[in-house]
Amino acid sequence: MRQFLVVGHDAPTTADFSLDDLPGAGRLDALWRCVTSALLLSHDIREDVRVHLVLDDQFTVTFDGSKLQGLNPDERSTAALVRTALDDREEAIGHIPVETSPGVSLVRKGFEATLDDAETDG
Repeated sequence: MRQFLVVGHDAPTTADFSLDDLPGAGRLDALWRCVTSALLLSHDIREDVRVHLVLDDQFTVTFDGSKLQGLNPDERSTAALVRTALDDREEAIGHIPVETSPGVSLVRKGFEATLDDAETDG
């Protein structure tokens, strides 16, 4: 399995960002491009890929290609999946992830903990 860790130092950790201004919200457009580039094929999703978005070293949103549903090639739909995950962030207690949609989960982990988990899952 291939795993990618993408760090958003200035990425928001709440769902208060606008889907109409993704570059203005901590360059979220660049994060979404990383997700879609890693996971999407021409007409399919790479099932052997997992992408971890580390947001402000507080939360990690994980996209698991083997379980993922509803990912479209546009940045706005990817941003909507992350915004939904951040809406449910209160349900992520400790290092226990909460699945916010099929193949998308959120956990309260920063970069180091996410990297350690990716190494053991690898």
